[in-house]
Amino acid sequence: MRYEQKAELQDSNKARMYEEKKKQDKLKKYKVLTYMSYGWDNIWNENSFKTLQEAQKEINNHVKTCHENNMECNLNDFKIIKEGK
Repeated sequence: MRYEQKAELQDSNKARMYEEKKKQDKLKKYKVLTYMSYGWDNIWNENSFKTLQEAQKEINNHVKTCHENNMECNLNDFKIIKEGK
């Protein structure tokens, strides 16, 4: 395969992967905000959830882990919002 053909194939693969990621990102609808001293903040930047239940389960797991490690944390420190709002 010639260099130009390889480069073209790589570019088309990158474009296809980018489009697939965009499509998957559109499916993610909810994000979790954490209450900080200055207000609500999206510190779970990389985390976006497809369902409300998935987001709530993640919060519950986080709070449980905090309690197991003697860290102060409760469910009222978090809220779930729909993306785009």
